[in-house]
Amino acid sequence: MTDHMREAQRAAELRLMTAVDMLLNEDDGWVPEWDSLAGPFCGCDTCVVREVLDAAWPHMRALALEHTDE
Repeated sequence: MTDHMREAQRAAELRLMTAVDMLLNEDDGWVPEWDSLAGPFCGCDTCVVREVLDAAWPHMRALALEHTDE
């Protein structure tokens, strides 16, 4: 069985690292990884929550679907 919760956590962490990288380095030119962001990122709570949910959602959905059959 896949550990969807761990994958969701890791996906959210990676997304936030990418978002913060963009925020801190946006004047250095565009990096393709920044295209994975769900929207413009300024670092506010709204942006953080949006990015975490967007990154974790596929894994959370998979977990829910796994448990639907029980």
